[in-house]
Amino acid sequence: MRTIVEIPDGKLDEISRYCKINGISRAKAIRDAIEIMLTEKSVLEREKGFGLWRGKKLEAGKFLDEIRGEWGSR
Repeated sequence: MRTIVEIPDGKLDEISRYCKINGISRAKAIRDAIEIMLTEKSVLEREKGFGLWRGKKLEAGKFLDEIRGEWGSR
């Protein structure tokens, strides 16, 4: 897919220097940056779930019986 992206001149100069040093095109650098951003965001989203139950006062067996009991009441 092709798209148009507006990048401030200062940032475009930095990207161009980075690309020249690394021997890649600006398109490749931007694709790589997007891939990194999406990977990091995915990790952050997964980490939000860790520890949600910390500090809750409940017994796992009792809790599971309660929620499983809801299945039969439908």
